[in-house]
Amino acid sequence: TPIDWREVVPVLQQRLPANAYINYPASAGYVIDYYFAPGIRREISQRVPCGAAFILVQVDGSGGISAVDPGGFSSLTVPVAPESSADMSDLAGSRLTTYQAYEVMSNGSAGRTTETRIYFAAIGPAPLDMVREILSALYATDEPRRWGVLNGLLSDALLPPPSPPSAVSVLLVAKDPKITRDEMQQMSERYGNKVRFYALRR
Repeated sequence: TPIDWREVVPVLQQRLPANAYINYPASAGYVIDYYFAPGIRREISQRVPCGAAFILVQVDGSGGISAVDPGGFSSLTVPVAPESSADMSDLAGSRLTTYQAYEVMSNGSAGRTTETRIYFAAIGPAPLDMVREILSALYATDEPRRWGVLNGLLSDALLPPPSPPSAVSVLLVAKDPKITRDEMQQMSERYGNKVRFYALRR
């Protein structure tokens, strides 16, 4: 049965905690944007993590994390191994998969043995020009491009409106990125913590 996003999105926004990043299927981005813009864009931007850890809720995912290729705006899925600490549930007629991630730079973070090979880059809140500069710096660390944008079709960073907000945020995901932990630390410091890196927990 096709998901009625007009019913599902408001329920998820109300029922899921503020520290949960809700990731919708990339294939549904245009439909959700049609019904809920511009409010959905603000809500997604506000949920981009800023703390030492966050919860990722993948809506209607099929074995992975849905994202958008920033080059061609095509859908992609980052596969997640079954042994990762995913919690399955159903809400408002949609299947939810919940993952936990923690900041790789935080002093109290767990050791690498508890990490998967999947990393996130949280950018912002910052002016659009700075967000794009950080995106370019991040893309330059990988060839071919590995970073996918979560909720890419609902992002003011990728598809800015005629009058973009003063500050935007965006969340990216990559499996086996070439950037090292030291380079992550250096990039975070270079941009005044406007970019933060997280590892998916096993």
